[in-house]
Amino acid sequence: MKNFDEQVKLIFRLAQKYNKYPKATYWLNLLATAVLAWGLFIAAYLSDGLVQRAIYLVPSIFALYRLATFTHEVVHIKKGQVPGFRLAWSVLCGIPLLAPHFMYRELHLAHHSKNKYNTDKDIEYFPFFGKAFSMHTYYFKNLALPFLSLYRFAILPLTFFVGGKIRNLIEQKASCMGIRFVFTREKLKNKTERKYWVIEEMATFIYVWSIIGLITSNNLAIDLVYQWAVAMVAILTLNTFRFLSATHLYWGQGEKMTFEQHIMDSVNIKNKGVFAKLIAPVGQTYHGLHHIVPFVPGLELHKLHKDIMSEIDESHFYHKINYEGFLQVYGLLLKGKGPEHETQKLEAA
Repeated sequence: MKNFDEQVKLIFRLAQKYNKYPKATYWLNLLATAVLAWGLFIAAYLSDGLVQRAIYLVPSIFALYRLATFTHEVVHIKKGQVPGFRLAWSVLCGIPLLAPHFMYRELHLAHHSKNKYNTDKDIEYFPFFGKAFSMHTYYFKNLALPFLSLYRFAILPLTFFVGGKIRNLIEQKASCMGIRFVFTREKLKNKTERKYWVIEEMATFIYVWSIIGLITSNNLAIDLVYQWAVAMVAILTLNTFRFLSATHLYWGQGEKMTFEQHIMDSVNIKNKGVFAKLIAPVGQTYHGLHHIVPFVPGLELHKLHKDIMSEIDESHFYHKINYEGFLQVYGLLLKGKGPEHETQKLEAA
């Protein structure tokens, strides 16, 4: 353990030069991705014929997926680091995709907690290791999510005016975004985040009913909703493949892990080709490294990774969380046969 702690300290030391968010880089990435994503999405909607629509819609889906991943960055951006970024992301992506940030923020922070990771308080962890059936049936669950999202933000915000037990039930059971479909979140105590919650939920409610109004008044075609649903299912499918092949090995069974076990359960992907950038954008091929130093911006992780690789020797644990590609990790989960060091850590737990 002492050796592990010392090796982690080296990574922390190297990470200090990357602990500030490059504002210009983040704004340029967000705005360029949004323009590309929605420009192509609108072009698809205005196109005639399925082939022409697909020509625009497919790249739009990948751009929207990249745009959606910035919600992860918003979680880790501290107050004042990139002013206005959360608002901009919410307007450009969170509200239009019916995935406002309050559905994710506190839950993702719990996923990074040493006391909550891989427990029943972690919505982003499920013991997929060796469970091929659970892995593959998960893709079919994505088919229902767009329609559940429509119901969540067209009807359930009305419970604000009812309050009491019904509203508490909605907030705990139907205000979560993560891997687990059945989850009870803890009551939100942060007053500032509570304010954001109300604003984001009501803004999404107004947005949904504005679209419904435009459709019923014949100012928009119902095709827009169908196209949005197709895009949402595709985005969710991409994200499912990503978290099954580029995040963790998911061999935990709900027990509290040591930080060493937590990190050895995490994954970096060496492959940095076009496919990798499409599947795991905004630095998400370095998911294992992110769990070691979550304060480092996602768009800076590749620089830190290079610094680490130039400093460490072959005995450093960091080599063990670097995997060749997505399919290698996906195969390990399917077979339930992890590398020797993961098995040893699990047995020692």
